[in-house]
Amino acid sequence: MLTKLKIFCINIIEIKIFMKKLILIFLFPCFILSKNLGILTFAGGIHDVLRKNHRTEEFFLEYKPEISFWKIYPIFGVMATLKKASYIYSGFSIDFRLKGRFFFYPSLAAGYYNQGKGKDLGFPLEFRSGVSLGFGFCALFHVGVSFYHISNASLGKKNPGEESLVGFISFPLYSSKKYK
Repeated sequence: MLTKLKIFCINIIEIKIFMKKLILIFLFPCFILSKNLGILTFAGGIHDVLRKNHRTEEFFLEYKPEISFWKIYPIFGVMATLKKASYIYSGFSIDFRLKGRFFFYPSLAAGYYNQGKGKDLGFPLEFRSGVSLGFGFCALFHVGVSFYHISNASLGKKNPGEESLVGFISFPLYSSKKYK
């Protein structure tokens, strides 16, 4: 039993180190190559919206650099609930502009989940899939709604998953550097 606990702790440490390296690899070119540094999103809503037992409020902060590969953008984020659960993740989203100023983008991510006093999702490595629909008022900000699911993909002994419904507001970030 003690050996399994040691292996489990080592795996968590390796996941954290991998996530930090992944974030640095994606963020470094963003600050050097782009005068538009990307989009910062603030969101708040309902964690575990489909089940009443563990339902609580959640908030997240997400960064999407202005670097893409065929409209695929990297994303990095952190989520926290009022029950002290937290989730740090990185992944990607695909942007689709709809009619007018409407936009739609699906996203996929993986990250580290800490239960806190919230719902036990069964494993520290969790995967997040979601969709967002929003409206751009101007180049200054966007508002919208996101729905996403977090699950461990049956890596743990149990896989209850959770769904979140949040409203968001996004702001572009700009560099103060002078470009020719």
